[in-house]
Amino acid sequence: MNYTECYISSGYNCGNYDDIMTLMKIIYLLRSETHKVLLGQHSYYLSEIPKKILESHMNMCFSAYLDNVLYLGNITDMNEFEKIMRNVFLKKYENNKKDVNFINDGKFSINKLMERFTDIDRDTLYSLKYALLEAIHPTSKIVQTILSEDRVRFQKVKNIFPICNFKVASNKCVYKEIYNYTWIEICGNDLNGKDFEEIVCLNYTDFNLIITENLKDLSDFIYYISTFETEVYELAIAIYGNPDKLHELIDTKLIEICGENRRFIKMNDDILNDIYYKNY
Repeated sequence: MNYTECYISSGYNCGNYDDIMTLMKIIYLLRSETHKVLLGQHSYYLSEIPKKILESHMNMCFSAYLDNVLYLGNITDMNEFEKIMRNVFLKKYENNKKDVNFINDGKFSINKLMERFTDIDRDTLYSLKYALLEAIHPTSKIVQTILSEDRVRFQKVKNIFPICNFKVASNKCVYKEIYNYTWIEICGNDLNGKDFEEIVCLNYTDFNLIITENLKDLSDFIYYISTFETEVYELAIAIYGNPDKLHELIDTKLIEICGENRRFIKMNDDILNDIYYKNY
C-alpha cells in the first residue's frame, strides 16, 4: 500500500455541523474553477445494492413512511408517486370492485390502505416497499436532485483510494469490503448550493470526492478526498494526490481551516493505527 501521497487529519465529530463545514471548506480550497468535481456513491442504482442490505433499507424506509417521519421533500411529482403506490395495491386487489374503489378513493393514505388490507402477501408487501425506495431514490424519474442520472460519469468502478480499502485492527491492515462506485459530476453552481451541503451532511461519514480535469480516466485525478470513521467514534479526513501542493497548503491554508490540533500529516501504518485507537 502506497502512503506517499496521502495525508490525514483526525479528530472530527461525526455529527458536528461545524466539522461538516470544515470538510466543505477543504473542498473549496482544493478546487479551482477549471476543475471538475465527482462525487462517489456506492450502490447508486438499487440493482447494485446487495440483497440483504437492500431489504434492510427497504424495511427501515417503509417503517419511517408508516410513522410519517420519512423525508419525501425530494419528490417533485407527488401525484405520480401516489399513483405508483396505489398501483401496487391495485395489482393485488383489482378483482374486487369495492377494494378498487377504496384504493382509488380520496386522498392517498398508506396507513388506511395497510389497515384495510391486512391480508397483504409477502410479495405484494415487498413490491410496495421497493416502489417506495425506488420513488425516493436519486435515479427516480419523480425525484430531481443534483445527483441526477444524466450526471453519471463513471459506473461500477472499484474504489481506487487505498484508505477506503483498509481498516487497521490489532496493528494490521485488514481488507474491508470493496464497493463498486458510481461517480457523479457536481456542476459548478451546485457546489455552492444548499443541496450540495445536504449531500455532504448525509454522506459525511463515508464521503468520497474527486477533483479532476480528466473525465475519461478516473485514476488521473488531482485530489481524492475521503472520510472514514475510527474505532473511537471520531472521523478522519484523508486527501490523496498532488503531494507538492498539499505540502505547501498544510502549514498555511489547511491549518487555518482545520486548526493546529487537526493538522494534516503524511500517512503511514503507525499514524493510521494511532488514529484508529487514539484515546481508546
